[in-house]
Amino acid sequence: MRRFAHTDDVDLIVVGCGAGGAVIIQRLAHAGWHVVCLEAGPLWDPAKDWVRDEEGSRGQYWTEPQVIDGPDPVPFGSNDSGRGVGGSMVHFAGYAPRPHPSDLRTRTLDGVGVDWPLDYADLAPF
Repeated sequence: MRRFAHTDDVDLIVVGCGAGGAVIIQRLAHAGWHVVCLEAGPLWDPAKDWVRDEEGSRGQYWTEPQVIDGPDPVPFGSNDSGRGVGGSMVHFAGYAPRPHPSDLRTRTLDGVGVDWPLDYADLAPF
């Protein structure tokens, strides 16, 4: 990761280094562009800052109010994404657990939601 001085010329500035911003920044940087990302939070160290439980990771959440501005502002709440480099992916600490076979059959087994059109065995190899 390169850091630019305030006086350096760059090709593009991306606001937010979440799942979308990070990908476009990486691709353009590898193509030779000088790209800067502006991020509202810190650069977390996964080895020491990330934990495996929601309560322990509260400090990584965006706790300031989020509002779409305009003539009729819409509040989003304050705890629906991560804060820092990684954006909403920080909320999950980069962790997406594999579903249990019963998670794909909640209508049949629990009477809620909708069963998936695939069986667990269809997805397991991937």
